Amino acid sequence: SDNSLFQIVKYLLVGGEELDAHIINKLSKSANKPQYIINGYGPTESTTFATTYSINIDTNKLSSISIGTPINHRTVYVLDENKQPLPVNAVGELYIG
Repeated sequence: SDNSLFQIVKYLLVGGEELDAHIINKLSKSANKPQYIINGYGPTESTTFATTYSINIDTNKLSSISIGTPINHRTVYVLDENKQPLPVNAVGELYIG
């Protein structure tokens, strides 16, 4: 594929569905990679990104891409089915405040 369009890009902001680590790994090996790639996560209800994660494209191989940490005056919670907080790395529903 032709990655030449990235040769003048300093910051690439990506968002939407889960980011494909394979694509990021491929881009990180390209001579025409952006200097920075930011994964922005936010559901439709938040209109814009709610969290961001600066991807280190110099990492050898990524197996998944984090959604990062909350941005400006936002909080995020991972809650169980009873809307109770879960510990770090537990699977649950993400709530944005």
